[in-house]
Amino acid sequence: MTPAQEVLTDAQKAYDIATTAWYRERDAGGIVKLDPNVQADSDEIHRGARYKTTTPAGAMVLGVWQKCKAELDAAAANRKGELALRPDSRLPPERDEDAEAAQ
Repeated sequence: MTPAQEVLTDAQKAYDIATTAWYRERDAGGIVKLDPNVQADSDEIHRGARYKTTTPAGAMVLGVWQKCKAELDAAAANRKGELALRPDSRLPPERDEDAEAAQ
């Protein structure tokens, strides 16, 4: 494995762990959907945000996730000039909760 591949693999692992923590914190209420009926939330929705943090733990998890996402994108872009593996997004992809419930 080349050094670039190792960096990419490590970044993917960190991203996966951060994504799991993000979902766990969202399920615990530390990260919640913005409410379009609340003026402050509505302003954020217009800026492209979908969630906000309600606890210090939620803020920490969101910050770690964003850092891991940026590192994954950078590692993917640096590997032979390839494009990032994941589309640019400020949040993890939505889980298929129906599929999870069926398991």
